[in-house]
Amino acid sequence: MSRILAVAVLLATISACDDPVLPRHVPCNDFLLSLNPVVPDTVEIANGIRYVDVSVGAGAEAVNGKVVDVNYTLYVDDQAVDSSCPEFRSVFTVVLGASGGALPSFKAGIVGMRQGGLRRVFIPEGQGYTTGSLANEPLTFDIEVVTVH
Repeated sequence: MSRILAVAVLLATISACDDPVLPRHVPCNDFLLSLNPVVPDTVEIANGIRYVDVSVGAGAEAVNGKVVDVNYTLYVDDQAVDSSCPEFRSVFTVVLGASGGALPSFKAGIVGMRQGGLRRVFIPEGQGYTTGSLANEPLTFDIEVVTVH
């Protein structure tokens, strides 16, 4: 429970650093609501960060400099500890390639995705949070790109 609270406080603090954006309510993909779906081999992108595309979107590509709205679920120790859905039902907005707003490793896992795509991103210990109860924990994110601006 303390991990859930720590993640919620950390994300609220990070989100407060960016310009406020009114949440848009979007339905979450069923994949984001399930834990440990069977996935094929992963691809390494940098510093041990790996991903697997569950579904490749058909929309615009998420590249550095773009503003991207995503749904996500964060897993630590096979437990869902934070999510932009289903409780909040709003997207999380990040600027790819910019400092602040989200973990650099989280953003790196989004680059190359297409709007409508689903990806599971594996972040090794040392590449995620550096402080708090989740410091140096390996993280797993399920990410759905909702909109690429």
